[in-house]
Amino acid sequence: MKKQHDHLVQLGGLYDWLQTKLDAANQSLKDAIQLRDDYKKSVVDQYNTLPDIAGDTALSDYETNLKKTVTDTQSLTDVMAELRKMGLDDATYKEIISKGTNALPFAEQILAGGQAAVDELKGMDSQLQVEAATLGSNASTALYQAGVNAAQGIVDGLNSQITNVENQMTKIAQAMVTAMKKELKIKSPSEVFAEMGDFSGKGLAVGLNKSMPHIHKATKALGKNTIESMKEAIRTMNELLATHGDMNPTIKPVLDLSTVRKQATDVSDILASKLGVHSAYSKAMNASAGYEANLENFPGGISPESSPNMSFVQNNYSPKALSTAEIYRNTNRQIAKVKGALNPSAPQFDQSH
Repeated sequence: MKKQHDHLVQLGGLYDWLQTKLDAANQSLKDAIQLRDDYKKSVVDQYNTLPDIAGDTALSDYETNLKKTVTDTQSLTDVMAELRKMGLDDATYKEIISKGTNALPFAEQILAGGQAAVDELKGMDSQLQVEAATLGSNASTALYQAGVNAAQGIVDGLNSQITNVENQMTKIAQAMVTAMKKELKIKSPSEVFAEMGDFSGKGLAVGLNKSMPHIHKATKALGKNTIESMKEAIRTMNELLATHGDMNPTIKPVLDLSTVRKQATDVSDILASKLGVHSAYSKAMNASAGYEANLENFPGGISPESSPNMSFVQNNYSPKALSTAEIYRNTNRQIAKVKGALNPSAPQFDQSH
């Protein structure tokens, strides 16, 4: 395993080195694109130049020069497009472009000469390129070919080894996977990892058991704090009720006598028409006899100081409040019971209605 691992590391380093070289080639491509764009910009800047303006330049002259520049640029564009279609070589094309609109007459002469003129220039330019290439090749070979051959050999060798490196890395990785499966007893699922999982579960159980005293202590403290908080809340509630609450409220009935006041006159008329003098006299005699009989029960006589004071208390143990009518009926019942106790011979009336 160690030997395979070391070999894999070495191949990985070689692969990284090859990747670095590839990055360098990509950078060269990027530089070539940048060179093309820079040339385009230089041509645009060259032909996008306005006429000069001097202190004595007249507007009409400036407009005339500007129109001529625009016209010459358009004409040169059209002429160069036609010459390119006819096969004008790159060197001549580039040379004409570099001279600006001043080369327009020369370009128009080539176009006027037709295909023959273009082919003749192309042939001569090609011949010049061949001769220049021969001279350049001879000179470069004599001076630099040995270094180029050496570098090319390295590049070719590296390119041929990339596939071999990848294949060897794949084989090593597969061998490592096989060795790991064998070592870990992986038979879907892995017996080693199953054993590790079993130990992990048992270890978790042991840890939980060890932490039980801490859990018990924390739970006990939580319950104690909860009970203390509830006691404090109940104690505070009792204090508030004792200070601000009335646990024995006094219920005082309120009677609405407005209707009685309004019809008091009618009651007087009814009583006057229904009760005669004899009736009133007999009732007075009965009241006097009852009073004399009550005096016999009090040898010392009845004085305001010796008169008993009576309190009528109504306790409502229902959560529902009593209405005014219910309080009134209950009060009448209590008064009737007291009258009956003081004078058993008096007629009893039903006060429930």
